[in-house]
Amino acid sequence: MQNSQDVTGERAQSPSCTYARTDPFPLLTSPTEHHGAPFTIATAPGAFVLTLSRDPARTDVTITIEACDNLATGPWTAIARSTSGRVFTSLAPEAAIGETGTSPVAVTITVTNAPHTQRCFRVKVGTPTP
Repeated sequence: MQNSQDVTGERAQSPSCTYARTDPFPLLTSPTEHHGAPFTIATAPGAFVLTLSRDPARTDVTITIEACDNLATGPWTAIARSTSGRVFTSLAPEAAIGETGTSPVAVTITVTNAPHTQRCFRVKVGTPTP
């Protein structure tokens, strides 16, 4: 990805991972109002469930979901990606993608946690590589 923004700014904790706020516009959050993290994480039996919204009209961005086992040491691995407003695609066998709606699009990413005892997630937003 070119011109990628790493996660910075506000941080929030969940029992099993940390996530951070990124560029608000592609994730349908207001640039002038605080709405917390741009996605939620819930646990399900044997999995983590990430939920976020994306704007399909934002054809100028790439949204990547990354995961790692250790927040301090990484390494971060891309597990799902949406490029140029298109549907998310899975980049890892443990990530299952579901999308509903048209604008906004509700995105659900279910990530099996075996053999991981904990997972950390982050969202990266950047411009598509030509």
